[in-house]
Amino acid sequence: MLIQCGNTLVAPDWHVEENEGTGYFRIYYVHDGGAVYKGNDREQMLVPGHVYILPNCIPYELKQIRDTGFECTYMHVDLPAVQISGMIELVPTQEDSLYFYMHLVRRLIEERQKDLLQNLMELIVHYCKGSEYFTLSSEFLYTISKYIQEHIAEKITVEELSDLYHYNPNYFIEVFKKEANCTPHQYILRARMQKAVALLRRRENIKVVAEAVGYADISSFCRVFKRYYGVTPTRYVDSSKAHP
Repeated sequence: MLIQCGNTLVAPDWHVEENEGTGYFRIYYVHDGGAVYKGNDREQMLVPGHVYILPNCIPYELKQIRDTGFECTYMHVDLPAVQISGMIELVPTQEDSLYFYMHLVRRLIEERQKDLLQNLMELIVHYCKGSEYFTLSSEFLYTISKYIQEHIAEKITVEELSDLYHYNPNYFIEVFKKEANCTPHQYILRARMQKAVALLRRRENIKVVAEAVGYADISSFCRVFKRYYGVTPTRYVDSSKAHP
């Protein structure tokens, strides 16, 4: 799922600080300027002409180099079957398909062709294969993730998830933690918050967003959202354009 995208020159105070795995990954095609990535896998500069895919399951920071700025095409992408545990760097040339892919993405963003962009997202998996940081989730995790996404507006229990595989709930929790590196509750919460962010960035009404991600009232949703992101939904929307 494509959460957010754009062609942009970032604001002077732009930076990214993820204190835990996001569950989605950021993609940057750098056009000008530079930025520095710091994660537990390494520290590296992002330079023009290269494509960078940032991890979805580890903490990291990203800051622009202030005297150069940072101009890029960016995408935030959630593919439930994919785990990226470190930054992947790709170097497109004018002779390969990645070069044309990224230029197509840039053009579709300019033309606001969101449906076509959605259809292109899974192609990025092709370019990541072979990286030491790239893994495809098991059928088990994919099935559970798909069920959660399809029922995100409803109450989801461990019992009903375990029934998908006819597992005892306690055994299911142990299997899930080994597969996802978090509990089912943490995974469901992350899925709800990611969906909420995607809807908020489309300027959906907060009441509509709360109901769409399984909260019966606005106050409960806002309380959980602030605890998760550190800001209220309204504040998040106001600042989201500064955080590609």
